Amino acid sequence: SARCARSNYKPIRPLISFTDDDGKIGVYTKWKPIMQNKDIPITMAIITSSVGNSGYMTWEQILELKNDYGCEIMSHTVSHNNIGFHATNKSWIEELKQSKDVLHEHGIPVRGIAYPNGGMYGTQEGLVDGTPNATWMTALFYDWAVTTQNKLNLSPLTSNVMIDRVSIGSYNNSGAETLDDWKRRVDECIENNG
Repeated sequence: SARCARSNYKPIRPLISFTDDDGKIGVYTKWKPIMQNKDIPITMAIITSSVGNSGYMTWEQILELKNDYGCEIMSHTVSHNNIGFHATNKSWIEELKQSKDVLHEHGIPVRGIAYPNGGMYGTQEGLVDGTPNATWMTALFYDWAVTTQNKLNLSPLTSNVMIDRVSIGSYNNSGAETLDDWKRRVDECIENNG
């Protein structure tokens, strides 16, 4: 067909990515064996001020998962405070920059961020650009960002700094706690080419 004749045409295919927030030690103790056995890397959203604290991975463990198992690392801010916690836009911007800088200093170039608690709707100061969210500040430092809107993404994306994700596991209230529940969400993605 004429559509397939375009040299840069690629059919849209489902894409499933597993992301874990916070950088807790369970990623290392529970996911590492799965990655070893199944060759399935994950994306890890790291709270930079928590690295090395009790219950969290060390920089060495994070780098091992990145370098040896192909895990992607993204920011989850310095403090894990939602954007609404910040009094000013400047404070939020500084947190975005500092998190990225700390990750870079540890040899981890990052392009993406997971909004803490999915928050992307503005600081206490309020927005200055007239948009309903604060994605313009995120775009100053990151190429993409994920929320916690619990929705399947369909092509084309409406924004690269408002990518939705489906929550499964202990941090959601959807009841998606079993492998059957997770399989249902994966099947939904495949069925809808999401």
